[in-house]
Amino acid sequence: MFIFLISFFFLLGLFSYFSVLVLLTWQLAVLLLCVVQRNLSSSFLYLVYLLIIGLGDKPLTHQECGLKAYLQDLEASLLCIKIVGLRLICGTRL
Repeated sequence: MFIFLISFFFLLGLFSYFSVLVLLTWQLAVLLLCVVQRNLSSSFLYLVYLLIIGLGDKPLTHQECGLKAYLQDLEASLLCIKIVGLRLICGTRL
């Protein structure tokens, strides 16, 4: 049972690590899309946008576990804001 719990938490940590990696890769891909479209002003705006709005993408610490449901709702709202922001800044259809 003890080994099962250790492996469960290890896999859970690994999953959260990879989900953050996928999210960062997605955001960098959109930034690259702005650059490829040769829309450098949009690229700069999106980079600033990532620095401001992207702060909500950090993984939860053990102190924030009590607020997990609230933060997940907040993260879903931030994702909607990001999609609208991407369409406005980069002029792309997502």
